[in-house]
Order: sequence, then C-alpha cells, then structure tokens
Amino acid sequence: MGDSNPSFTFINYEICMYCTNLVKGEHRDGYRYGCKLVQDEKGRYVRLTWGNEQARLKSRGIDSINSLVGCNNLSPNGVPVHPSIRDKLIKRNSKFKEVPVDENTTETSWDFDRKVTEALESLGMKHTSYDKIQ
Repeated sequence: MGDSNPSFTFINYEICMYCTNLVKGEHRDGYRYGCKLVQDEKGRYVRLTWGNEQARLKSRGIDSINSLVGCNNLSPNGVPVHPSIRDKLIKRNSKFKEVPVDENTTETSWDFDRKVTEALESLGMKHTSYDKIQ
C-alpha cells in the first residue's frame, strides 16, 4: 500500500503534466514545457507557466497557459494522480476527474518528470528543441 500522505513537489500539482498535449523542449540546462494545441506564427508551442509568470511573459509578447489550471482540452496521458491531491486538482479543472488514480503514485520532482516523459513517449511524443517553445 502506498504512502497515505506523501510530500509532493510543485510538479505534481501541474494539471498539464497529466495531459497528452504536453510538449517537452530539451536544453542542456533543463526543460521547457509547452502545449501542442497552440502555436504562434513561427510554429513555436505556447509555453506552460505558473501563476504570476503568465502576466510577466504576456508583457514580453509571449503567450502561455497556466499549467496549474490547464484548459478544457485536457486529455489524460495515463500518468495517475495520488488520491490525496486529486480533489484539489479537480477544483482547478473539472476535466481532471478523467485522470486515473493510484495510491502508489508517490513520485516527486525528477522521478515524476521521468514518469510523465515515459508516458508521453509511449504515446509517440518526441522531445522537441527548447527554442520550439515560446
């Protein structure tokens, strides 16, 4: 049986991490995430952001989606959510109720990111370059 009250990190609360439309741009220093449903005139994917970062980017002409809320096009990628945080995420986005639940899902940070990447790769997603995301 899984930990009933694990200590999750910020990434576990990002609704977009559970979506098939997630795009991961790789860079030697890390990653940038985007949504494959929205592209600008240069073909770059819209960037995923958190809260106040969205306003700052908009002032620089960069479109973004708040990954803590997601959108109405949420399509679960198969990565399950722990039951202890599921209700919080459903309150932010009602489509989140379609995401599978697993009490043994206790990965945080790098392990969770790896799990998301593996799920997307199993669906045929390929990494893109960092500069392909706004």
